[in-house]
Amino acid sequence: MFIAPEATVARPTKTDSKVSNKAFLSAHRYMSREECLSHLDVNLVRLGLDPDEHVRASPSVVRADLRGGPEEEHVAKMFRPFLQRREGFHNRAPYDAAHLPRIDLEVGVNIRQNLSVTWQPTGWDEVQNTSDWKYWHRSNVYMDRPSNELLFIREFGNLRYLANNEVWRMPYSLDINRLLVQATAAAIEELKTRLSYCFEIRMTHDLFLTWSKEIEGSGQEREVVSGWFIECPEVRDEYEDRAVLAGWEALHGVPVQEVLKALSDALPTRPSGRAPSLNYTIAKASKALRESGFGVGAAAITGLHSLLAKYEPERIPAPIRNVV
Repeated sequence: MFIAPEATVARPTKTDSKVSNKAFLSAHRYMSREECLSHLDVNLVRLGLDPDEHVRASPSVVRADLRGGPEEEHVAKMFRPFLQRREGFHNRAPYDAAHLPRIDLEVGVNIRQNLSVTWQPTGWDEVQNTSDWKYWHRSNVYMDRPSNELLFIREFGNLRYLANNEVWRMPYSLDINRLLVQATAAAIEELKTRLSYCFEIRMTHDLFLTWSKEIEGSGQEREVVSGWFIECPEVRDEYEDRAVLAGWEALHGVPVQEVLKALSDALPTRPSGRAPSLNYTIAKASKALRESGFGVGAAAITGLHSLLAKYEPERIPAPIRNVV
């Protein structure tokens, strides 16, 4: 599901103090949830606006829920099932990161545009329960939040409709929405980091941001949030990898078939002794390509080989497939 707010907005080009004093100062890309909310309030106060009065409708609700943070009671309950681990799990090294209890986290936006982050044991829904929990229950009491809900942001999905300043005629609404989206993403990342000390986390769906560059009123370039979407990380990773693979020839200036031919030629015609390693073969092929006028390094060829082996193994010549 892709949801991208409109990111185009007219910006003043003058650099005099009168214009710059009315400009919304840019936010750092890697700000935390608290820093984003503080940055929002500081900007509005500097512009002579009361944050509680100026931030209205859905942005006001999102801002309030972000200030509240995660559902701490529900987070605390995640540790109770440790007393009811599956048979044999207690024999694992308790502080070994490879043996942490496995959980799935899912980010979603419901029909009411509320964002939530929920969890469940990895493998709990499988036919032969392969999870690390002997017992797990998700309570869903009427007029109460589900017990496995760790973060709840009301009306977050509405921010995509409030992004256009000209429609809502509210000063700085685009900047406000961008900061709130950025703060929400930061809140999710902070929750994942916090849980990663005690659990092995797998994201089934996550919140992703898109960024674009924009010229401020002072003439400086800044990175701003241009959209957001929720997607399965594995699907997104494959999409990005295939995009890299499709543009590899244009980026490095050498046809993929030429690289594969160089790899084949780098193998010995008559094997003697131990077979050459993949790293040795790639280094030899890279040297041959440079001598032929192609400026491609071993690291680029290694990346290409990994992508082809993962998504298009049939393109790799048979002799190369067996090289490790």
